[in-house]
Amino acid sequence: MLLVPNWTCRHGAASFALGSHVPVVFDDGCMIEIALYVPVVPRSAESSSQAARSRTSTTWVGTSGVPGTSIGPRGSRVRRWQVGTDNAGVGWSWGGERRAAVADGFVRVDLASYWDGTLTVQHELGVLSTEWLRGGPALALPPREQLKLSIHSDSRRTSQATLDAVAHTEPGSGSHLVSVAPSLIWRISDHVAGTLGASYQDQIVGWQLVAGPPVAPAGTYLVGRLHQRTAALSLQADLAISPRLILQLYAQPFATVGRYTRYARLADPRATRPGDRFTALSPDEISGDAAMLTIADTGAGTDTGAPAWSIARPDGTEHTLIASAVARWELAPGSFLTAVWSHRGDRAAITTTARLGDELTGALAQPGSDVFLVKLGWRWSP
Repeated sequence: MLLVPNWTCRHGAASFALGSHVPVVFDDGCMIEIALYVPVVPRSAESSSQAARSRTSTTWVGTSGVPGTSIGPRGSRVRRWQVGTDNAGVGWSWGGERRAAVADGFVRVDLASYWDGTLTVQHELGVLSTEWLRGGPALALPPREQLKLSIHSDSRRTSQATLDAVAHTEPGSGSHLVSVAPSLIWRISDHVAGTLGASYQDQIVGWQLVAGPPVAPAGTYLVGRLHQRTAALSLQADLAISPRLILQLYAQPFATVGRYTRYARLADPRATRPGDRFTALSPDEISGDAAMLTIADTGAGTDTGAPAWSIARPDGTEHTLIASAVARWELAPGSFLTAVWSHRGDRAAITTTARLGDELTGALAQPGSDVFLVKLGWRWSP
């Protein structure tokens, strides 16, 4: 058994990963990681010398990218399996406040057909975030559970398929996320190959920041429940017209729709109960039209004489289309003529009635800017 501690302390502001309150780099505090490696020998390997000769029976359970590995016996449907953890640690600020605490475990199975799959389970403890309110007071974020699944087809074949899926839930804030992203690499012939990908994400963020000072009155932080759905497609084709002429095509339409409800005002950012950290706005405190929201500070604990204030409605939609074509012609050994066409079109609008399917379809015909480039590179040898 081997125990390996890792201790890091830095000054400054913490850097956080997008969509997660676990820091990527720990600054303004300390972080400790402990890796535990334990060798395990299956009983079948000890009791049968023949089995011991036909497989590697050492299993490791550990962190830092050192998973457990065991190779199955000949004829087994399972070629190899791994168990381990690659993300475990805890960090805190110089004031002793916990800034991150996460632990995960994964199981990876490689089948005899050379398909493989990995299932990862991760738990994040409640932490204190100084970034969530973007310059406001530190907010206590509740615990989160996350599940990841990744499947890959036979890597020996010229055509391959993959599937990545993620789900997480944060009951304290009412947040959750589900995403799925399949892809296919298809080699039609020696001259034509393509990659087709798709992704869909349905996310609810219970405490999404909408406005704070100076847009809102001093000391006021407004959040809302954001329901955001996102879809994207990607298509890439490679055509070898001749040994000297290659054409590459790429297109990616993208669309996202966001809708806000359940607006609330920050009350006690460090309350023990997550439900006490924000106070929901009553119907008398918020009103609006298709473009603007007006908030009247008439709730309990506020200055009833304060004037109402307004913000642009945060609901909206956005879609984009990115496309390109590249032709590369080898005129002579080492000399190339390259032609490139690039297109980008995007549209964003404030709306509460947009439909994701309509937005994705609209992205396919979205006008935008086009760029053409022709380049000649000639290899000259005196």
